[in-house]
Amino acid sequence: MRQGTCVGRWATRPPTTEGERLMGRRRGVWQRQTRVHGVCGGVWLLLVLVPALGHAEQFTGTVVRISDGDTIGVLRGGKEVRVRLHGVDTPEKAQAFGTQARKFTGDFVFQQTVTVDIRDTDRYGRLVGDVLLPDGRSLNQELVKAGLAWWYKPYAPHDTTLAQLEADARAAQRGLWAEAHPVPPWACPGGRARSVRHASHSSPRRPHHWQSAEQGVPLVRLSGL
Repeated sequence: MRQGTCVGRWATRPPTTEGERLMGRRRGVWQRQTRVHGVCGGVWLLLVLVPALGHAEQFTGTVVRISDGDTIGVLRGGKEVRVRLHGVDTPEKAQAFGTQARKFTGDFVFQQTVTVDIRDTDRYGRLVGDVLLPDGRSLNQELVKAGLAWWYKPYAPHDTTLAQLEADARAAQRGLWAEAHPVPPWACPGGRARSVRHASHSSPRRPHHWQSAEQGVPLVRLSGL
């Protein structure tokens, strides 16, 4: 009991001996180090977890449909899901280079196994994301690099890679940039509405260069279109 009382009195009075002063300084340094380590640990967790949360969902599947240059159908869990490429916009089928953009996408991914890095789901129920090719390249970037897609700045304002790829394609006059003033789909009357119809599975069936068969029937590639 006497020992506890002694400790209590010592804890509340100022240090008087050199040993007590040294102990107090060490205690202060330890507390400051603990606070610094706590802050650093919190920052480290944010740096690790925030990017992970931004790309928390991925899946791998076979591409079974090419709706247009920037919309494809991918098998996920045995069912086809529509995937809209993030941050890019290809010409509509009726526009110049619309057919080329669709063929480019088909040549790269039809019946190939791709990885979809999901970023969002749009109002039409399509998954929006980055499509990674079997060799690790991004289909989104390859389309812009080839001059067959615009950098869709309103939806990817901070994507400096797409911005630079578009600038390079424009400077080299590749693809749609061969024209003096190419018109993006969002600037065309009814352009967005046409895009939605083309991506919809309820659209009237028309022959596609790449088209999936019904479930259980082998996929076929129709030629001569």
